[in-house]
Amino acid sequence: MDQGIQGSLTKETFEAEAPLPLEIFSLLTSSGIDEVTKLYIDVFLDDEPTSRVIAPEKNAVYQDALGYFLALAENGLSFIGRDSETGGITGFIFCIDLLDDPTSEGAPMAELSRHFPEAISMIDELEDMFMERSGVIRGSVLHIYQIGVKRPYRGRGIATALIRQILSHAMELGYRQVVTDCTSER
Repeated sequence: MDQGIQGSLTKETFEAEAPLPLEIFSLLTSSGIDEVTKLYIDVFLDDEPTSRVIAPEKNAVYQDALGYFLALAENGLSFIGRDSETGGITGFIFCIDLLDDPTSEGAPMAELSRHFPEAISMIDELEDMFMERSGVIRGSVLHIYQIGVKRPYRGRGIATALIRQILSHAMELGYRQVVTDCTSER
């Protein structure tokens, strides 16, 4: 378990002295899922390097992403940020339990994954090399799977605030460690 997991969640992990943006953070629910899906399409198809290269058809990805996000809304481990003035979604953080394989959780993620075979293959290979799952107890290690912020809101600390929000929530649920991987230039 040492390989790929670099420490345990503590209160100090997410209580650094940094101002939070004027945002409203809430668990991802089926309400507003269309808006979350549109933001995901903007962030991952237009901005994420591996997705830009693959360039899947947006309408097909939208339909498959919608099903995936509805499934994520049920697990209670993902958050969205909303602009406190407009109410519009500014960012998201999608999380799963480390023992859940998002590409084998049934049709929703499997369908979405088919649009990104090269990226999924690369992530799977890296996770197999660096994320040791043996000995992990369900509910102890959170996997931050995807995070994104709407272009006009970037650079304002929203991603950091979303991470703090999920870390606090994860601790309340009994999670003691967190892992993530990244394909973004940032």
